[in-house]
Order: sequence, then structure tokens, then C-alpha cells
Amino acid sequence: RGRLKPGVVMSARGPRARRERLPGTIAGPVCLILAYAAYVAWILRLRPYAHGVEGALLVINLLTFAIYGFDKRAAQHGFTRIRERTLHLMGLAGGWPAAWVAQRVLRHKHSKAAFMRVYWATVALHVAALAASRSL
Repeated sequence: RGRLKPGVVMSARGPRARRERLPGTIAGPVCLILAYAAYVAWILRLRPYAHGVEGALLVINLLTFAIYGFDKRAAQHGFTRIRERTLHLMGLAGGWPAAWVAQRVLRHKHSKAAFMRVYWATVALHVAALAASRSL
């Protein structure tokens, strides 16, 4: 056997091109998630009566990650899939940080450009709604 070219790896199905990660693709969203968490904590400090919010956000994020996991498993085994609309609604409801983590950890939906455009739109809408609710 000859030597493989750089950027090519062997898999069970033969040689294939290695996917290169773009530098800085993780840093931006991680900073956004940390800034979001700090913003939520700041709002909760200003409004002590809203402390049920952090519990609700924790539950929605855990549920969002689980739903991405179920959809990934369904995709692998040919089962009925979860609608993309449902995934987007979970993100819009506040589960977008877990959705981003699930996309990376589970390697699910992160390379589908149309899905990611709508995903980032739901992130922007959620953050805008949170900022608007702060002024109420």
C-alpha cells in the first residue's frame, strides 16, 4: 500500500478526505453563550422575584439536548425524525445554548447551512426578546 496524502484518513470504507475545522468557529459561540449566561444572571439579580427562570432555562436546555440526541439516533437508524421546526422552537424558547453544544458534541445539523441560518435567527430573536422583557 502506498502512503496517503496529507489531509486523507483511512476509514472502514476506504480513504476519505479529512474535514478541516475552521479556526475560531468555536470561540465566538462559546463567548456568546457565556455572555448570555452572565446577562441572565444580571437580570435575575435585578429581579429577585424571577428566580424560577433559571430553573426553566435549565430544563429547556436539558430537554433541547435530549431532543437533538433523539433526532440524531432516529437519523442513524431510519426512525421517524423530529421536525426541524421543533428543534428551532426549542432554541427560540431558550434552549439555543444546548442546541449549539448538541450540534457540536453529537455532530448533528451543524453542517446544514439552511438549518444553521434559521438557528442563528432564533438565537437573535430569543436574545432580543430577553432584552425587551428586561425593559418591562
